[in-house]
Amino acid sequence: MDARIEIIEAENADVSQLAVLFDEAYGPGKRRFLMEHGDWVHRGPGNRWVALVDGAVAGYRGIIPATCMLGGEVLPAVWAMNLYVLREFRGRGLQRLLDQRVRDAAAEVRMSFPGEVGAAIYEKQGYSLRQDLAEWRLPLSPIAYWRERSGTGLSLTARRALLSARVAARQFRARNYRTRRTELVDSPDLRVLEDVFHRHADPSQVTTLRDAAFLGWRYQAAPYSRELLFYVTSLRGRPTHYAVVRHTAVSSAPARVLDLFGDFDDEEGLDDLLRTIVRDAIHRDRDHASILVSSPRLESAARGVNFHRFNQYRFRWSATDPQVDARISQAGLYWVLGDSDNDFQAASFR
Repeated sequence: MDARIEIIEAENADVSQLAVLFDEAYGPGKRRFLMEHGDWVHRGPGNRWVALVDGAVAGYRGIIPATCMLGGEVLPAVWAMNLYVLREFRGRGLQRLLDQRVRDAAAEVRMSFPGEVGAAIYEKQGYSLRQDLAEWRLPLSPIAYWRERSGTGLSLTARRALLSARVAARQFRARNYRTRRTELVDSPDLRVLEDVFHRHADPSQVTTLRDAAFLGWRYQAAPYSRELLFYVTSLRGRPTHYAVVRHTAVSSAPARVLDLFGDFDDEEGLDDLLRTIVRDAIHRDRDHASILVSSPRLESAARGVNFHRFNQYRFRWSATDPQVDARISQAGLYWVLGDSDNDFQAASFR
């Protein structure tokens, strides 16, 4: 007799069985986070689903509703995330059934940041793929430098001695940097940040619509909002850039630039913003600073502050309208670590 397969909303699934799936898929830290804050992550209870086989929890899939800007046009979109099928239930087509919920979502564009294996699978399923973005890092301690920079031709002792001197000199300059235009803001006016976005949105790029509703959900209402620092850079009293940086409570954890936007033609302001972020990360004893780079101008600014390319990112998407699909393939990308579940994956489950 064939097994009975059904797809239900996650809020109606057996909590203990769902916890077992999360433990196998993501580990206990992320299990706790999803169980406690899943509705916030997915912007509502109806955006995640569970596959049942004869009534037993067998698979899970979620989305995050989003809004994109492409050439000045507003596009309803979703970030697809957390697709997992328990080992004993694989080979029954559950992944396809769960992913169909993403395809059925009321959105013009469906997106994710897949790993290497996932990217290959999605390409076979007809999704488009780009690989022109990456995480960039700046080590902020000698140990972090030794871990990330190997070098050749010198003994380990000699390399460490040279790197220690280099890091010490660089850290002294960075630690004592005097900001010119950037300030730390305790409770930023979200309408001000929204205005920065609309004044400087590049029509040649596809990016997240940063309106007050999005910024309020993603940052001010985050379960870890106390770990976030808000920076605003101004010129003659008018904001030109902003950034949101996360410092977790874990000792020596990274400073993660979750969001950064503004006038990228204003190189002085962008440089001042990044150097202020780095200075504060050093004072908070962060291990390193990280930022997702997909814009050539941001790459140039990050390199100028001694960030280096660390880890490749892949962006996959499908669009209902073939013309939109083609436009995204040609557009500049501007994604940040605050998009999709990047930050939830990396820093929420310690």
